[in-house]
Amino acid sequence: MPRLLPTLFLVLVLTGCDSLGAEADMGESAPATSADSRSGPLTPTFDLRTQSEPNDYYLIFAGRGGGEVGHAFVVWVTYDRNRRFVSQEARGMHPDAQRAYWRLAVGVPGGLQDDARENRGLARRIVVRVNKHAYDRTLRVRGQWQRGTYRLVSRDCVSFVADVARASGLTAPARTASNSLPVDYLNALWAENRWRR
Repeated sequence: MPRLLPTLFLVLVLTGCDSLGAEADMGESAPATSADSRSGPLTPTFDLRTQSEPNDYYLIFAGRGGGEVGHAFVVWVTYDRNRRFVSQEARGMHPDAQRAYWRLAVGVPGGLQDDARENRGLARRIVVRVNKHAYDRTLRVRGQWQRGTYRLVSRDCVSFVADVARASGLTAPARTASNSLPVDYLNALWAENRWRR
């Protein structure tokens, strides 16, 4: 039963939401999620691997709209050489407690939280297949974000996603007024890296 919940979450993140496809709002079809011998267990939006490895390593950059601002987070997924699910972890940056927006702008205590239940209302998903060294780089970035000050625009969920994206090898766009919200930023991240397809 303990392995069932992460697997169920992963299935929901990958297939369970109406507009979850990585290119849904770009007018392209969503990537398939079934395994085949060429693409691995997940069909990536971007494949950044530089060499073949026995295990498969993926990062899923996900975002939901709704509420006043939405939320962005990252899911780390690993499959073994037999394409069996090994692990997944979802993390996003949050303030420790709900605060007035002006307090969030100046900074409050915060840190990474488990976002395994953040599968409802997802509006954007970007699946990135990476080599182990890039995967490990993103885990080091995650470690640097465990605790600290949560500050809107400079150290929030979008800033965390941008740092992980850079560590994975993606080009992370600068934040602007037009892409400061989570889903808008993920759309900009997709557009900035579209040439990699």
